[in-house]
Amino acid sequence: MDPYLKALNRDDVSQWLLHLCKPAPATGQVTFEVLKQILLQGYIQASTTGHITKFDPAGVVSFYDVPPQNWRELVDTNPNGREGYGIVFGKNMLWYFGARPAIYTDKPNDNWPQNERYRLINTDINKQPTPIDWTHEREWRVRGKFQFIRTDVTLNAAWWWPVVERIIDAQNLFREYTGINQIYIMELNRVLGRTELYV
Repeated sequence: MDPYLKALNRDDVSQWLLHLCKPAPATGQVTFEVLKQILLQGYIQASTTGHITKFDPAGVVSFYDVPPQNWRELVDTNPNGREGYGIVFGKNMLWYFGARPAIYTDKPNDNWPQNERYRLINTDINKQPTPIDWTHEREWRVRGKFQFIRTDVTLNAAWWWPVVERIIDAQNLFREYTGINQIYIMELNRVLGRTELYV
């Protein structure tokens, strides 16, 4: 095998980027309802918390660069309340639409180009007594909201899939959203297609 392709096929490398949802206390939505709302509107709203907008007022949509076999562990150890509901995207397509790896830096106030500032994450691994270290997220970002149901891509369902906790959640989505043909189910650790759930 070509050495480059061999490197890309390591177990710790993924060709997918995962966006996970969390509850929305302001609207009373549990995480699964947040995912349903995202699927209904066709875009993921940008996060506009202060630690992001101080670098770029447009905010960002964040993704984890973590292989599927580690998603369960990612959810179970997540420190910011994200749960096993979200959307997985092909990395090559997200790159096409402007996603880039985050820049972990202890010099966020230096003269970074304005068009790269959305990627900055203040990092100080040696800060005592509490380090500032989010590198475990292997984060990628898109500036502003991310529209994934698009008129300029003909195969909408081919480059993204919903991710849910259980088979019953997948069945629920199949009933409510006719355009979805496959879903990654956490409890099974794999993708199921419509024909597997409804024989």
